[in-house]
Amino acid sequence: MTIKTSNKVNGHSGVRIALYSHDGMGLGHIRRNLLIAQSLVAHRSESDVLLIAGAHEASVFSSEAGIDCLTVPRLRKEADGSYAPRSMNLDLADLLEVRSQAIGGALRAFDPDLFIVDKKPRGADGELDTVLQDLRARGRTKTVL
Repeated sequence: MTIKTSNKVNGHSGVRIALYSHDGMGLGHIRRNLLIAQSLVAHRSESDVLLIAGAHEASVFSSEAGIDCLTVPRLRKEADGSYAPRSMNLDLADLLEVRSQAIGGALRAFDPDLFIVDKKPRGADGELDTVLQDLRARGRTKTVL
């Protein structure tokens, strides 16, 4: 896939890539996304990669030039496969709205050329539905689910 870039804020003409990881258990998703980010930056040093994850540990591993991390409030997976807030005393719907708004706002401001969604195409409990509709309406960002 060839990604065409447009001039960005302050004349930045590199590729901007956002990667989303829904928050699963362990560090496997973060590790995979970080490896993808490192490969992309190594291939095109003018690239900027924004990792979006619910695991706060992601920010520890993303200290490389061209890569940064946005962490959103965390979820935990229950034994039945459903999600619940991990730390905050919010209803799940409210927490998902906070996460969705944070992700959407970050993507509007970052304006990526490419958005890669790991494992859950619609995000945790559909939190990316509105975000994906917004990206589609803007018509510029290629999306890989």
